[in-house]
Amino acid sequence: MAANEGARSFTLESQREQTQLGHTHRAHLRDLSINKISEMYREAVGRLLDRIAETDAIHRAGIVAIDTTEDEPFTGDRTGNEAEIIGTKDGEYAYQWATVQLTGNAVPIFLDARPVRQGDSRLEIVRDLLDSAQEHVIVDNVLIDREFDSQHILEEIDQRGLRYVVPKRMQTSEQAQAQRLLQWIRIST
Repeated sequence: MAANEGARSFTLESQREQTQLGHTHRAHLRDLSINKISEMYREAVGRLLDRIAETDAIHRAGIVAIDTTEDEPFTGDRTGNEAEIIGTKDGEYAYQWATVQLTGNAVPIFLDARPVRQGDSRLEIVRDLLDSAQEHVIVDNVLIDREFDSQHILEEIDQRGLRYVVPKRMQTSEQAQAQRLLQWIRIST
């Protein structure tokens, strides 16, 4: 349940006559550490995958994707949180997360997510996410974003006996050409 809608969802789903108010729900969520939330999430994913395994919806996962995503831009005071609220491509600041999810013909589900902190090595992020994914499903192939395109990461994936697909980084001239094509498409349509 989402933090902002959790109390309402809980009221609808619960068999109880009285349920907590939204501010109480959010206050309890704020008291949980990221590690505790991650542990609870992994347990929930495990239970969900156990239930899915009882159906024909998933035979063999096979393909996972690793990517990063960022939260809404952070507009408050970052003091004391500079390592967690880091710069984005747009020159703003936000919390960032690395995720691993099932893709392909499997049931699409996020297997794990972890915060990205300033100074985190991309190799360690990939190791953590692959370890987590391999606890839940059999992984054959890994799709990774170009920001993870490094020899150390590719070797780590290879040492696990997995295949991988990584888009190569675009050079400045390729980026300029892509921008020109996008502008041309916008003008043409």
